[in-house]
Amino acid sequence: MPPTTDHAFALRQLDWSETSQIAVLLTRDHGLVRGLAKGSRRYRSSFDGGIEPLSVGHLEAIYRADRELLTFTGWSIATHHPRMRRSLPTYAAAMYLAELLLRSLAPLDPHPRLYATAVALMRRLDEVPLRSNELRDDSGDETARQAAARVAALAIVGVMDEVGFRPAGLDAANTLEPGKVIRFSPSEGAFRISHDKDDETWPVSAMTAQAVASMLEKPDEAIVDFNASLRVVRMMSAWFAYCMGRELRSVRLFLRTVTVGGPDRFDDPIA
Repeated sequence: MPPTTDHAFALRQLDWSETSQIAVLLTRDHGLVRGLAKGSRRYRSSFDGGIEPLSVGHLEAIYRADRELLTFTGWSIATHHPRMRRSLPTYAAAMYLAELLLRSLAPLDPHPRLYATAVALMRRLDEVPLRSNELRDDSGDETARQAAARVAALAIVGVMDEVGFRPAGLDAANTLEPGKVIRFSPSEGAFRISHDKDDETWPVSAMTAQAVASMLEKPDEAIVDFNASLRVVRMMSAWFAYCMGRELRSVRLFLRTVTVGGPDRFDDPIA
């Protein structure tokens, strides 16, 4: 069977030997793929020196329905997003996006719209102006922190929507009455207006509900500030853990990185 070329976003790699790698990539036309890249780390190979996580390029692979581990035959890199890697907030947001995709998608299940969104978000992170061209801790850089928070919020909202977890009751913030609060039910996946405390629901701010609604309706035009973006990341990541049965490990690093004096724990879903 001849190899097929596809656009791909590299999410993870593991050194298989001194010269080979096992890699996981999100492709545009084939979805999430795992495969063995033999000889990818050799100086002269068809893999541009190896598959590097968070890079975008073109993947050549032999697809067989009876194999979970595919054979990768080539990789040509388009960009490895060098500017994104020079700032801790933008790098943490990129790692958060990569883990979201890894934990959410089934192998060989194409999501071309989500692929396009992921590549666009990576491009946005790579376009953030930095204070210096040197590798440094830019966690105090307001521009990088704001961009990282917005991208992370768009990522979690977009991924959850794509895989079938779109919150209901998005107009709750617009119909909120005095004396009542908005609560989110993780089991129902819906915002509610209530004055009763319920151990099975999470209290959320009107800001959070409005931000989620805005990012779902018009993600490219949504005007969401830094605090609202972080609230969205916290709430939606908690819902992800509830739905998928596992916590996103990268969310802890992300929140510590973008929040000055950030939280040491992530076990409170209140947003």
